[in-house]
Amino acid sequence: MALKIIQSIYDDGIKEGMTLGKEEGIKLGEELGIKKGFLRGITKSIKVLVETLQELGYSKEESTAKLMTKFSLSQKEAQKYINRYWHSPS
Repeated sequence: MALKIIQSIYDDGIKEGMTLGKEEGIKLGEELGIKKGFLRGITKSIKVLVETLQELGYSKEESTAKLMTKFSLSQKEAQKYINRYWHSPS
């Protein structure tokens, strides 16, 4: 009888642990998904802005300054995006 009670408590503990673990996993997955989506959106916005500034005739230096202002980037970060998304003349 005592063994059945212990087994029941153990089984209940396992079920509760699995439920809590599953809930935490879902919460963590949602948080990571939101962060990843936000970063993708920001990166896409930066790409479009760089391309637009180039089309409007801004220099790389002017465009770097705009990125720094609009996205609160350091000069090094802004230049990285300029180098990545600035198209060479065809």
